[in-house]
Amino acid sequence: MRLFESGDRIVFLSTPFFREDTFARLLRNFYFTRFPGIRLETFQSVLPPGNAELMQTLLKKEVIAGEVTGAVLHFDIRDFAPDPHMLFAPGEAGHAQRIQAMTRYHDTVEDAVKRLAEAGIPALLLSPLPPGRSRLRSGGQAEGDADDLADRCVEISARLAECHGMEFLDVLAPMRKLAAAMRENTDERRKDDLRKTPPAPDDAPPDLPSYAVMTSLFLEAQKAPRRIFSAELGFSCVEENCSVSEIRMEESGPSFHLTLFALPYPPFEERAKADRRIAFSEKWNHMRLAVRGISRGVYTLFVNGACFQEFSSEELEQGIRLDLKSPRSERIGELNRMYEDLQIQLRGLSPWNLRAAEKESPDKTAAREESGFQTGNGEEELRTRLRILSEELRIPFRPDTCKLELKRIGCP
Repeated sequence: MRLFESGDRIVFLSTPFFREDTFARLLRNFYFTRFPGIRLETFQSVLPPGNAELMQTLLKKEVIAGEVTGAVLHFDIRDFAPDPHMLFAPGEAGHAQRIQAMTRYHDTVEDAVKRLAEAGIPALLLSPLPPGRSRLRSGGQAEGDADDLADRCVEISARLAECHGMEFLDVLAPMRKLAAAMRENTDERRKDDLRKTPPAPDDAPPDLPSYAVMTSLFLEAQKAPRRIFSAELGFSCVEENCSVSEIRMEESGPSFHLTLFALPYPPFEERAKADRRIAFSEKWNHMRLAVRGISRGVYTLFVNGACFQEFSSEELEQGIRLDLKSPRSERIGELNRMYEDLQIQLRGLSPWNLRAAEKESPDKTAAREESGFQTGNGEEELRTRLRILSEELRIPFRPDTCKLELKRIGCP
């Protein structure tokens, strides 16, 4: 799976349960900070499961006519059940729901990948995601049914991708393995307490899907670069995605200016949990500094005059991980959050959302207002605001420069 490039226009095709654009936002955060100034556009289009006519219309209007350069398909299996609440019900009722869900999933995905292939649009299909364990209230049997349904849908996905020359990425298997490990650790820590009381939210096994985990697996499959920068100072400088200048060697320790050609990954609300699960920051926010040839001792690192952390000379020689902040990086995170919110509002005007609201409400006027539809529905205004945000994300990049100083403790 290739890395996205400047000039790409990528569509994320999903179903209504993926109402948020979080997966695409986290990918955008990576690309706009790792490759500052990249001209990359992404948008999400919602496919209506079980409605072939409307799906074809949406694909033709929003995707094929939209001059996209690539498509990513990711679905939630609940969207394909006639009644999602009965998907894992016991007995024949639940079994019938699962059979219908698999059939509708096969037909919807096959139709979508066939039309993308005919239009010559490169596409990647992600394995569908079942509901997390916290949503399965029927006990062990429901979990077994969920696993069986997920396995069957993975087989369907892999077969359809192969038949139509599409790439396939199974995100379910590693996420299931991660969830099992987390569950096992939780059981070991609270073996007795779990029998008496449910785990606290922060200690509970992770629910799937986790957008940060999906993002990490996706970037790994793209072989995306992990390091933001690496700098080694010694008798000579070794620089990767950065430059070192104005080096001064003092008795207390060296000082130098570090100019970054990429930005730190922006903070996001799921990052703390992602770091506990998959060391997300270590993988995708890696900044390395090594300083060799300095006197033995313990040093305090100052970044732009502010105390950062203490390190031994041995740690500095081996290389330390930095966690630098960047106002520009934080601004990119804010812009991508705003971009996601506007995309959600824009999808509220889609024919699928409108028809779904009208089906639930006999009052079509109220349904249209609920779905975001109004007279002169504001679609053009939303698209204009999206274009403005996109242009701000693409402004010419000015590298960040910071001053780093190492001062040996006990040295005047």
